[in-house]
Amino acid sequence: MVSLARLVNARTFFEFGTYLGIQTLNIAMNVPSLVNIYTLDLDYESFKNVKQHKPDHIVSLKHFEYERRLAFLGSPFENMIQRLYSDSNEFDFSDFEGEIDIVYVDGGHDLGTLRSDTENAFKMLRPDSLSCIAWHDYGNPNYPDLTQYLDDLSIEYDIYHVEETWAAFYLQKGEDIDFK
Repeated sequence: MVSLARLVNARTFFEFGTYLGIQTLNIAMNVPSLVNIYTLDLDYESFKNVKQHKPDHIVSLKHFEYERRLAFLGSPFENMIQRLYSDSNEFDFSDFEGEIDIVYVDGGHDLGTLRSDTENAFKMLRPDSLSCIAWHDYGNPNYPDLTQYLDDLSIEYDIYHVEETWAAFYLQKGEDIDFK
């Protein structure tokens, strides 16, 4: 994730799924170009009303257990991280459309949420510069629908799987990269 954020010289980062805030802190600490980080996770009221896969439900319970001790809280990077609370299926993303350099999709893993988060991620990417979407849990046996969805999506978009990981990514304007 850090390498992708550095590759696109990210100034803005949007994360679906805060969990324990470890990825959020890692990005903040290691991508010096970043100015704004947004991390979206369920608020407790939404959590009580949303249907989740069992593995997602367990992750959400752990998130709420650690919510006051997230990795970035109290760190020197906390002020650049804005926490957002909502079910991503109901969140208004209009303020972020065309404004984000890198989007990390690791929220709800059910097909409906994954599709919605991915569609919103594409809308959020900056249209005029190199930008990226990264997905977590590609190839994870707990989430076969995610892998199939991205495989199907790769017919239309160049989505790459990072071997030996559960990461996949798409680079918008990737053809502009000069690796020389």
